[in-house]
Amino acid sequence: MEIGSFTKLIIKCVKLFIYNFSKVIPKQKKLFVFGSWFGNKFSDNSKYIFLHALNDNDIKAVWITKSKSVYNEMKKKGINEVLLSNSIEGIWTQLRAKVFFTSTGVYDMNEYLMGGALHVNLWHGLPLKKIMYDDEKNLQRLPRYSSKVQFIIDLLKSRDREKELTIATSKKIKEIYISAFKQDANQIEIFGQPRNDIFYLDNIDYLGVDPKILSELTEYKTVVYMPTHRQEGRVKQNLNEILDLGLIDDYCKENNILFIIKQHFYHEKQKVDVSNYNNIRLYNNVNIDTQILLKYTDLLITDYSSCYIDYLLLDRPIVFFAYDFEDYQLNDRELYFNYEDVTPGIKVYDKKSLLNAIIESFEKDNYSERRKEVLSLFYDEKARQPISNEILEYIKKKINL
Repeated sequence: MEIGSFTKLIIKCVKLFIYNFSKVIPKQKKLFVFGSWFGNKFSDNSKYIFLHALNDNDIKAVWITKSKSVYNEMKKKGINEVLLSNSIEGIWTQLRAKVFFTSTGVYDMNEYLMGGALHVNLWHGLPLKKIMYDDEKNLQRLPRYSSKVQFIIDLLKSRDREKELTIATSKKIKEIYISAFKQDANQIEIFGQPRNDIFYLDNIDYLGVDPKILSELTEYKTVVYMPTHRQEGRVKQNLNEILDLGLIDDYCKENNILFIIKQHFYHEKQKVDVSNYNNIRLYNNVNIDTQILLKYTDLLITDYSSCYIDYLLLDRPIVFFAYDFEDYQLNDRELYFNYEDVTPGIKVYDKKSLLNAIIESFEKDNYSERRKEVLSLFYDEKARQPISNEILEYIKKKINL
């Protein structure tokens, strides 16, 4: 084993010893902590259930972040229940937490401080593409250890099975999660996604949306292009090659339409110049929550992103722009479903056809019934309503609070 690899292994073992030590720290029963996107964002399912938990008198809810900018932004919005993961108070709070909620995984906070706490995995969207242990292509990219070393790591890292809970949205999604997360059926409960609560709520002031942006979204018809990532951001998306922005802008100007591009978190720092276009906006770094954007979207364009599965709840037209369909499945992710069967909208495979698909979708919606059929696959009836309160009540009962 190389010296660098040996050092990394030692550091990992030390962290795992800390994790096991954290199991003996007494837990504060009312203390629930929340994190999202590797600790670098205030977003997703964790965000929405956290905002709900702030109003629950039975719970002391605290957001954990690894980002100083996220910390400052939340404080600016008047959310004082936020701590930096590596601060003294943040470390102590994580050690004492009875329950922790994540959207991406245990690394949304300091995972080595969470021994003995109940982990509620909310995940970050419903899987069209294969995830976690089912995603063999990405598993092959993970570091490999000898069988003896891996045995020691697994032994040190072992969590109590009853301390793991994953939230699904339907029987079919539960089946997938059993395989993807290597969990037993009794570790997965069907509720819904807290981030979709916003689709059913009218008051969004507390989310801190810029009034100018909200005004723009309501002034125009909005078309949103929201593609998923390519290999966790390792492969760039050249939007000037993927889209005919000039043609799209001309159409949008003539029809009072706003065309919004919002790339995945992994690509949001990628530079895309849309300054020469009147009706095209890049929302990569705009301070607006994805679910708010979807709520005000009249037509969604995507590829293999789970955002369209959320958008099904709004029953509006979708265009599926899968310009790299074969390459994606070969080199990036395999899919759980036959693509044609679960994509209720016009399919487009080149940029020349995209504008015609947009025009056709606005002229006549031919996919309403198909959307309802696909919706029932991804969401049981109870998952099509605000769900945060039900999840919190279930957790409180589970820990006898």
